[in-house]
Parts: sequence; structure tokens; C-alpha cells
Amino acid sequence: MDESRLPSRPKTRYGKWMSEEYVPGLVSVIIPTYNRAHFLVEAMESVLGQTYRPIELIVVDDGSTDNTREMVEEWSRKRPRNNAFELCYFYQENNGPQVARNLGLIESRGEYIQFLDSDDLLSPGKLSCQIPVLSSCGYQNAAYGPWRHFEKVGGKLVLYEPYGSVEGNDLLKKWIEGWFVVPASLLWKRADVKGMGPWDESLAAGDDDGEYSMRFLAYGGKLIYCDQAWVYYRQSPNFSLAGDHVGSRKTSKSIRSRIRVVRRLERFLAHQGRLDEAYRYALSFRYYDIARFFTLGHKTLRQLCLREFKRLSPDGLLPRTLRHRVLTRLFGFFLTQKLRLFIRGVVGLRAHLPVASVKTVEELMTFDERMFTR
Repeated sequence: MDESRLPSRPKTRYGKWMSEEYVPGLVSVIIPTYNRAHFLVEAMESVLGQTYRPIELIVVDDGSTDNTREMVEEWSRKRPRNNAFELCYFYQENNGPQVARNLGLIESRGEYIQFLDSDDLLSPGKLSCQIPVLSSCGYQNAAYGPWRHFEKVGGKLVLYEPYGSVEGNDLLKKWIEGWFVVPASLLWKRADVKGMGPWDESLAAGDDDGEYSMRFLAYGGKLIYCDQAWVYYRQSPNFSLAGDHVGSRKTSKSIRSRIRVVRRLERFLAHQGRLDEAYRYALSFRYYDIARFFTLGHKTLRQLCLREFKRLSPDGLLPRTLRHRVLTRLFGFFLTQKLRLFIRGVVGLRAHLPVASVKTVEELMTFDERMFTR
């Protein structure tokens, strides 16, 4: 990684960064958590259930006020001591998941880094699938795999259509346009994480994971697909009805974070001489989607995003479907978005349709591995 061409990196509030020393072959799994004791144990079990060893599991408690500490201690007492699996627990005042992940990185000793949110799950073979791939390639490579949304509906765990690989060589452009993988899907090399710098603690929680992966791709990083490295991403209730975005619930801070990331990326590409028509269109698409999905209750920010879309769009053609373009021409941008949400709420139009269900978390974590071996 050419240090001279990179923009200044974010800083951590701990005033230090990762050590260059590491334990060869060790995977550091970092789980930030806040008041999710009821889900955290399931996430930790999915790490313990990995067929790969050695692992250090680092739980960073971001100032929880529930019984998180007690649950972690109880879980640890019930597990047999094993030199190939170590649990480390750290507590910090409530500062957000980005700060918690950075603390986990500072304390980590692994050659490989796996991030996992405290309500998500890894399939048992996830690390075993990705480690051989990463160990055989050079720096600036990360591994990813397929993943599914899931949610609890009644007494069942409902699974939705999986997301897999994406075609094309320019994954940065694809990511800007809206393609992404959840953080837990990625397995990183320590050297690359150290070189990229910390998670950006100035961004709103929930907006930082996309920036982190885009930063890696902008720096020249490559993503390698592993088709059996499954991850299960928990969604809030009524995910299938609400979809991925509920614009009225997005805060001004969150929207401004998203805008700041796009602006930063545009400056970076321009500085490198890479801001061609394809990237301009991708960035304009990004601004349009921010306006469409996140600014329903924020007129000034919506207008800002639409101005940026027009500035960057090579042809001014509205993205999305022909139906969306026609409705926007007829009713205007704002009323079209209101109409979309109204119809979805009244008719009960589902943004996502379930494809399967299981009864237990154990069945969920092995669902796709079992399907593959049939």
C-alpha cells in the first residue's frame, strides 16, 4: 500500500493504534456490544462453533446497562479451557460501536481480523473457508462470502433470499452504486487493517461500516469471494414490510455522515485523477439514493443531495426504474417518495419475501451448509 497517496486516516480517542506484532494463524473476532446480552450469547456461540482454530474472541462492552458482563462471565465459566480459544472482555464508557471496534483492534493479537455485530451469526465453516484463501494471497486482499437477512417471526426464525458475489472488476464503483456486504461477511488481514487506520469515530453509528469497506476499495484493495463462508444478519421486526430504509427515522447526524463520506470519496478520486464519467455517475447515484431513502423528514438535506446528484450526473437521467422516473416527473421527488411509503403501508407490500424458516439458532447457523452437502 503506497502510504504517500493515501488521505489522512481517522484517529482513535485512545491515542494509539494496533501493534505490528501478532500470533501467526490466530483470528481475532471482535464483537462490539451495547445492551444486547440476550443476543450476544448466540453470537459468541457462533464463534465458538467455528471449525477453525486458533481464535481469540474479543467482546467490547460499550457501556451496557443490562446484564452483559454477567452473561459473558457465566458463558465463559461454562466453557472448557482451551488454549486454541480465548475470550477477552473489555468495558468502555458508551462511545459507539466504532470506538469499541477500535479498542478491540488495539487489544487484538491475531494475524486475521473478523468483525461481528453482537446480534449476527457466523456459519461454522466460515473462517475455515476463508483462511486458506487469504493465506495464499498477498496484501490488500480481503475475503467475503454469501449472507442472508433473518428475523424472528412468532416462534420461528425466518430467512430471506441470499446475497452472493457481484460481477465486474471495479468493486469500488459497484459499492458506491449500492452493492455492499455486511461487515461480518469480511475477513481481513491484520496488515491491511493496520494500514487502513481506525474506524471513523466521527461518523454516526451505522454509517461507519460502509465507509470502512469503501476506504479499503479506494486504496486499491481487492475482495475475494468464498462461496461457503455464510453469515446471518439479524433484522429488526417487520423487516419484510419496512424494507432496508425507513426514511422518516433517519437523523440529521446520520444523513450528514453519509454525505460526508461521499464528499470525501469524491475528493480522493479527484486527487488521484480517477474521477471519470463512470465514477461521477456512481457518486450521483449515491447522492440520489441518500435523498430517496433517508431524507423524507429533512427538506434541506434532501435538496442538498439532489443538487449534488445534478452536479455529478453526466446526463441528468434519474436512476432507478422507468416507473420511478415517470412518477417523479408527474408528482415530483418528494410526493413520489411519500406515495411509495403510503402504498407499502396500506397495501402491506413486502420489500422482502421469506424463503425458508427454522426453529432454532443452531439450525439457522448451519442452514446453508446443510443445503450444500445434500
